[in-house]
Amino acid sequence: MSIAKGFSIWCEPNGKIVKVITDTLGISANFHDGMQFPSLAGYSEVAKALSFLNEIKTRGMAFNWLINIMVGDEFKLLHFNGGVAGDYLIITGAEDGDAAGKLFEEMMLMQNEQTNALRAALKESSHTSEMFNQISYMNNELVSAQRELAKKNAELIDANARLEAAESGLLQAHARLEDHVAERTAELYSANQKLKRAGKMKDEFLASVSHELRTPLLGILGLADVLQIGSYGPLNDRQNASLTHIQSSGRRLLEMINDILDLSRIDAGKLEIQMAPVSLTDICQASLWAISALVETKGLQSSFSISPEAIILIVDGRRLRQIITNLLSNAVKFTPQGGKLGIQVVGDRAEALVRITVWDTGIGISEQDQSRLFLPFVQLDASLARQFAGSGLGLVLVSRLAELNAGSVSVESAPGQGSRFTVTLPWQEK
Repeated sequence: MSIAKGFSIWCEPNGKIVKVITDTLGISANFHDGMQFPSLAGYSEVAKALSFLNEIKTRGMAFNWLINIMVGDEFKLLHFNGGVAGDYLIITGAEDGDAAGKLFEEMMLMQNEQTNALRAALKESSHTSEMFNQISYMNNELVSAQRELAKKNAELIDANARLEAAESGLLQAHARLEDHVAERTAELYSANQKLKRAGKMKDEFLASVSHELRTPLLGILGLADVLQIGSYGPLNDRQNASLTHIQSSGRRLLEMINDILDLSRIDAGKLEIQMAPVSLTDICQASLWAISALVETKGLQSSFSISPEAIILIVDGRRLRQIITNLLSNAVKFTPQGGKLGIQVVGDRAEALVRITVWDTGIGISEQDQSRLFLPFVQLDASLARQFAGSGLGLVLVSRLAELNAGSVSVESAPGQGSRFTVTLPWQEK
């Protein structure tokens, strides 16, 4: 009887290797006394080897399992079959499924021949007919198992062929997908580079134009101040009114230019932040003073509260004052005459945070519009743009400056119920 190329072993039900029956692969060189079958498998395959043993014990047989095991000094992927033979397990392995199946059939036939020999010996020794019948029954069961094995093996070969065809199709689809992804990645990279160059050119253009506008504008404002103090002689009422309008419009334009320059510096990573200890009370009061003339002109009421009273933050004081002043300017702009606005500061020792809230009783903001507040050059309503002048950069600048100071900005508002803009900053109380 020819033995298929591979190996076959007998194991105890717990997986302990008892005997090597055949070995044409040289696997026995890795065996030692008391060795367990799963220990032949690679580290990642031990669980699969245990599952293979479990299927043999629970179903009586297991076919066409693929397991990586140590052969010589390297791991190889072998096809395994197994079955129950009395108190032991028969396991065969080979480099291809047909060889493994053939080897398993041969081992089961050898087991069958041993059973026949035992039956003859029992007859000769006049053992009881009960034992003979039991052995005959076992032999018949083995024959049935061999037939079932042959049937299952054919089914497995057919299924394996279909699986290989499916794997081939999958590999081709995967290759096409990789090519497509590579093409799209290259296109996206090219588009991203173009956007970066366009963004850099935009920032440089804005910075250049803003600088060129700022210089003559400062000259205009300076001359307006000289005229207003009467350096070139007295002015009549109409001239004073025109001069005041020039100064007001010039300062508003200067604020817009400064906002554009600051945003350009932030986008280019060139805006320097000077972190130092500052008194939050001093910052808030200075910001309120900066808009006091506007508050008085519109007949608004302003207030300030802070708890605890002495809060020291490690921030860029100039930029924090710019944040609060911008928020206060918006509050003045969108609060009707006779309304109220203010600053409320609350220090949270447990969270090590300070929340600076600028509130007003103005026109408010709808919920769907709040997500657009911090987009550059956006005013939420065209009618508001006509009624309230502005570039749409103030809140964008507030948000960016807060982030540069390790903080954030949030808003609570509803139409007709005013707004609350809260700047949250880290606070390490000494």
